[in-house]
Amino acid sequence: MRSVDVHPEEVITTRDFPVHNAEVLERYSAMLRDGDDQGIPPVPLVEVELFLPHFDEPEITLLREFLIEHPDVKYFLLNGSHRTTAANLTRRAIRAVVLEALGDIVTARRMTFNGVPYEHGLLDTIDANIRDLVVHFRGTKAFQTVQEKTAKMVEERAIPARALGLSRLAAGLLDIGEDIN
Repeated sequence: MRSVDVHPEEVITTRDFPVHNAEVLERYSAMLRDGDDQGIPPVPLVEVELFLPHFDEPEITLLREFLIEHPDVKYFLLNGSHRTTAANLTRRAIRAVVLEALGDIVTARRMTFNGVPYEHGLLDTIDANIRDLVVHFRGTKAFQTVQEKTAKMVEERAIPARALGLSRLAAGLLDIGEDIN
């Protein structure tokens, strides 16, 4: 398992749009703004090349075209859409671990942050995680980087003002929508 700091244009993110829990996004964004990035678990990544043999047509063609248009992409995100979005919103590198061997999953399962076990959502093998994500992308019309998904969320006003570090007043003045709660 390699620890890496990656940029949002290097990672293909999951299809969930927008992220499912605004409060979690707000919490991670606040932690990153306050400099508490060590309290946020790294996201698990797998190198793109490992996915290529698992996709069927038309996803494989779509992915190959995407990779030509996005030459910086190196990884697929297995879990951690809230963390990657928060890192991008706060202009921080994305803290990650690249899973390369079965032992990496065992190691990830033993990790704790602030005394709490790492909620990794990982399956038992790297191959099982790849197959699970391939099913997640079945029928997709497009792949997106973390950068593209975050930009779309901002454009569609799908991000609460607090996740952007704004008050309700500032959000109203900028016409980006109300804060949640």
